[in-house]
Amino acid sequence: MEELPIVSVIVPVYKVEKYLKRCLDSIIGQTYKNLDIVLVDDGSPDASPEICDDYAGTDDRIKVLHTKNSGLSAARNRGIKTAVGIYYVFIDSDDFMELDTIERWVKYIEQFQVDMVIGSFAVYYGNNGKENDNFLNLNNLSQIANSEEVLKEMFLTDTRICVTWGKMYHKNLFKDITFPEDVFFAEDMFIAHLLIDRADKIYVDKQVSFYYNQEGVSLCRSQYKFSKLARGTAMKEWMDFAENNYQEIYEGAFALYYKELLDEYILIYLSDLQEKKNYLEQHQKMIRQYFREVRKNRYLGLKDKIKSFVIRYHADSILKLAYKVKDNKRVI
Repeated sequence: MEELPIVSVIVPVYKVEKYLKRCLDSIIGQTYKNLDIVLVDDGSPDASPEICDDYAGTDDRIKVLHTKNSGLSAARNRGIKTAVGIYYVFIDSDDFMELDTIERWVKYIEQFQVDMVIGSFAVYYGNNGKENDNFLNLNNLSQIANSEEVLKEMFLTDTRICVTWGKMYHKNLFKDITFPEDVFFAEDMFIAHLLIDRADKIYVDKQVSFYYNQEGVSLCRSQYKFSKLARGTAMKEWMDFAENNYQEIYEGAFALYYKELLDEYILIYLSDLQEKKNYLEQHQKMIRQYFREVRKNRYLGLKDKIKSFVIRYHADSILKLAYKVKDNKRVI
């Protein structure tokens, strides 16, 4: 009997002692048993390293890498270097998955000879249970999709397709592709388009398999930080990539990036952070640079075009009127 292919499950671990056992139980309990489980302890200061070691002591499929804290991207890259599987699955250590997920995905990837499986996920709110089924809406995609179809959906409809977790990849997709270790927000966005572009065929699994943990979401988690500007940088890369490789979706990719520029400018403008001046000047320069493309872009609405005009011509007084802040929420 032919041996089943090895699937490497790569788990970055940092300050998740409250949720880690749930995540690990959902991995070791998979109905698919031929797993290579790589836990990358990213210098976690809590009990997470000990939990990893305890699980490794009871399951010889588990390898634990203890490293100094270097961030999510570095942890994932180390996991890839250690992985021995033909297929990779990434899962964040506070999330979890259904117990038949990997078995189904291996079946799909082998039966349909695809390079990637994209799965659906729901948001998990702890005591409230599993909510927002199909939080990632894949209904517009064919069951067997090509890279162009998926990129178009990601650029124009639902950027959440870009997340690294909740998918299965053939290891060859990662040849010469690594996560950027100098980025600490929106890391997935910097390589998602490259991986999807490299896949000849993609299976779209519309059954919810992954649960994205949102327990204990606090105000500090939503406060604006300049590290979030990485999202706009990634969208600029998406736009340039579309211009060079998928001209038919460039207009939508441009609109996605330009909207992010506008939103970032306003969020920075409304912030009280001292270092905001240089960021505002940089954003305004980019908004002016692309200003001529705005009027004819069908993916930018009237509101976007008004924002663009106001920022382009330094109408700060209008911004102050239009974006009054009350209880951390916009009035209009």
